[in-house]
Amino acid sequence: MKIEIKNKWSGAILFEGQFGSLRPCLEAAVSRDANLSDANLRSADLSGANLSGANLSGANLSGADLSGADLRDANLRGHKVIGPPLFIGPIGSEDGTLEAWPTEDGVYLQRGCFFGTTDEFLTAVEEKHGDNEHGVKYRAAAEFIRVMFPATKD
Repeated sequence: MKIEIKNKWSGAILFEGQFGSLRPCLEAAVSRDANLSDANLRSADLSGANLSGANLSGANLSGADLSGADLRDANLRGHKVIGPPLFIGPIGSEDGTLEAWPTEDGVYLQRGCFFGTTDEFLTAVEEKHGDNEHGVKYRAAAEFIRVMFPATKD
């Protein structure tokens, strides 16, 4: 079947081809050095995919199954990923997924349209949620992320 990987903002086709599923299409795109920045990969099953070295800068990976995916040296919004991500959810007022990405530059969190360091995330949580139920859970998740990635600068 014909599969297209599109830009999440413009809908422009970033890569396309005849594949049985999105995973081999994405692996082919990565092997051919396709620029997948801002790709819409929301809710994609990418478990076990080899995405090593992929440019996923700005890609929408919300809800994507990346279990077992090789993301070493992938580019996430200008940061080189150095290990597997951590996903926590459902969490927050929208029951979304909080993503933690260990990179050479520290751990970066993504939740909805937020993307930044753990400290930046906690500042945003304080401003938006204060001490309500969501704020308490987000702070606990951020502490868990810090425990899970102790050697990664933040």
